[in-house]
Amino acid sequence: MRARIGSKLGLFFMATLFAWSVQARELRLAIETEPAIDPHFLFATTNTAVSRHIFDAVTSRDEDLQPRPGLAESWRLVDPLTWEFKLRAGVTFHDGSPLTAEDVVFSIARIGALPNNPNPYTPLTRSIDKAEAVEPLLLRIRTKFPDAILPNQLAGVFVVSRNAARDAQPSDFRSGKAAIGTGPYRFAAWKPGDRLDLVRNEAYWGGAQPWERVSLRIIANDAARTVSLRSNEIDVVGNLNPAHVETLAKDPAVRIFKRPSDRVVYLILDVARETTPMATDRAGQVLAKNPLRDQRVRQAMSMAINRDAIAERVMDGFALPAHQLVPAGITGHAAALPKLPFDVQGARRLLADAGYPDGFGLTLNGPNDRYLNDAKTLEAMGQMLSRIGLQVKIVSEPWNVYFPKARVTPNLEGLPYSAMLVGWGHSVGDTSGLLTTVLHSFDTQRRFGSGNRSGYRDAAFDQAIQDAVAEMEPEARRRKLEAVMATATHDLTTIPLYNNFVVMAARTGFSVTPRMDDEVLAMSVQPAR
Repeated sequence: MRARIGSKLGLFFMATLFAWSVQARELRLAIETEPAIDPHFLFATTNTAVSRHIFDAVTSRDEDLQPRPGLAESWRLVDPLTWEFKLRAGVTFHDGSPLTAEDVVFSIARIGALPNNPNPYTPLTRSIDKAEAVEPLLLRIRTKFPDAILPNQLAGVFVVSRNAARDAQPSDFRSGKAAIGTGPYRFAAWKPGDRLDLVRNEAYWGGAQPWERVSLRIIANDAARTVSLRSNEIDVVGNLNPAHVETLAKDPAVRIFKRPSDRVVYLILDVARETTPMATDRAGQVLAKNPLRDQRVRQAMSMAINRDAIAERVMDGFALPAHQLVPAGITGHAAALPKLPFDVQGARRLLADAGYPDGFGLTLNGPNDRYLNDAKTLEAMGQMLSRIGLQVKIVSEPWNVYFPKARVTPNLEGLPYSAMLVGWGHSVGDTSGLLTTVLHSFDTQRRFGSGNRSGYRDAAFDQAIQDAVAEMEPEARRRKLEAVMATATHDLTTIPLYNNFVVMAARTGFSVTPRMDDEVLAMSVQPAR
């Protein structure tokens, strides 16, 4: 009898201890890459996710990309070029200072002025002509052209304290000196290569979060993240590699969460330069004539890629084949477009017609820690392209090494790549961001083309993009965006590959709501009931 009572007491104690460990409200969350911490430096999903813990944006969006109030509790369109945003009263920064419209004006200006930024946040603010504080809690923004989705874009414009961030560089955010936001968590400590520690903001305007402490652990290796989850060193893993899902699904202490994302991963090709550094003859010498400028070559490369195989085998079924640069459900997805064909023999004929019957050498460059199975995707494409006669070399690098070298310049001067694996998330809910950033020509005045690593330039195409993104009437806007997407799909300067799923895993005791934008947030994790 005593043994039975002791056993029951032991079980009760263990259950209580487990419940206490969850209710102690510490969350250990694995991330893949070192965060910038500066919310205006290096525009990437991993960085925006980290920033969203410490800083708030002007507006917000839920897990389904639906717009929600943020620091602005409401907004209205005054005229086609003027928006007004009413800020929340009583919001304070982590240092106790009040939020005002002046902080928002400062933050918008800082985005465009931050030097040496390899991938600036300017796609979100480039339509803004002037931002002004009309009253302490009233922000007025005048745009250069009608911008129907400005409120959606401002969900990525994080507001810093103009006092704490004045003259601040990214290093001042990593030290914590300038990392003063209004977000649900406060900066506690940064250990390079290891973790970013946060503590709960008890004065958060949105209500206190369940986690007193959040530790964002940097674990770049997919297998290491899986092991860390199973060994109880971390509680939640984001951007889970599909190859590990089967193993984790068998673990009774782990739950899997998944959904389709808003991101399409693509191969972007240099079509601007007369010679391109990574296209060679069989002896390895750079070709005098860039073959990627020939639409037949690009079409042949697209036809050689078996998208179904990438989605089913490389991505283990956790992706959908992409036949255009935007997934279904996003405004601008042209549902009437046919699927891109997979035809190896037809691709060989096209290469021969273009003057390359024996193919040519080409290096595919990409990250090995940014997208799900990115390095494996590169290897698979290399094998597929070799079947049509290309001699393919694969070079994959860590994201923080690869991406800074991919700075966009007017004619791609200095770009060391010819064919790059990149992804784009349509978090604003339509294709305008992709069109103006990746496909429009490089235009410093409009701040368009900052992600155009193909160097593609066509005046009529640029004008079509400008007309589409300036259209305010929803149905007319949709039609124009779809027409531009149809042209882009025909030209294939950027070859769509797949639309990946968001896959996350958590230990028992934690419940996760995956986001379509693939942001891994402590705010999306709740104690399981």
